[in-house]
Amino acid sequence: MNLKEHWNNIYLDKDLKKVSWHQDKPSLSLDLISMSSMNRDTKILDVGAGTSTLVDNLLGIGYRNLGILDISETAIEITKERLGNKAQEVEWFISDATRFQSPHLWDIWHDRAVFHFLTEDYERKAYMECMESSLSDDATAIIGTFGPEGPTQCSGLSCKCYGIEDMAEWIGSAFSIEHYQVVEHKTPRNVIQQFIFFLLKRTVETIGSDRQSFE
Repeated sequence: MNLKEHWNNIYLDKDLKKVSWHQDKPSLSLDLISMSSMNRDTKILDVGAGTSTLVDNLLGIGYRNLGILDISETAIEITKERLGNKAQEVEWFISDATRFQSPHLWDIWHDRAVFHFLTEDYERKAYMECMESSLSDDATAIIGTFGPEGPTQCSGLSCKCYGIEDMAEWIGSAFSIEHYQVVEHKTPRNVIQQFIFFLLKRTVETIGSDRQSFE
């Protein structure tokens, strides 16, 4: 399956206020970012942002160094149009998160719903390596995934559900789990989806920690 084409079609064909992941305001993400840094110069990358309003909210409270990463150029264009002139204040990247090469380091990596779409070990390993190489030495990663009782299908794709031990295995010694929170997300169609959000703190500078190798 061509993932870029798949997601472009999703953003072209769906009512974006009725897709399962829609939030009027991503309150938990905003809270976790505030827990990580109140410095408005903090460099924050929203990974798999789609058409999320997180960037609108972050700009609205004064964060100045923001990046948006998504595989879908359609989602990027929709968000740019919504932001209007403020889009010039944001860095935009069209890339698969497992292949992203950042032009500079970030302080916060935020991903609400990419990691659970990675169902193969080599994809998860590539994602983690991209995340590590994109982050500064004292960085934070905020990752939201489907929880242990979450769905195994979303938007026509298979998903992987995660618990605390699952995430600990994948981050190895490169990050520590500083905080986690299980939430029940109600979709616009009133379906409950279990998510778990992890706040991870970088602990080592080297890339490729002691997590299991799947090469």
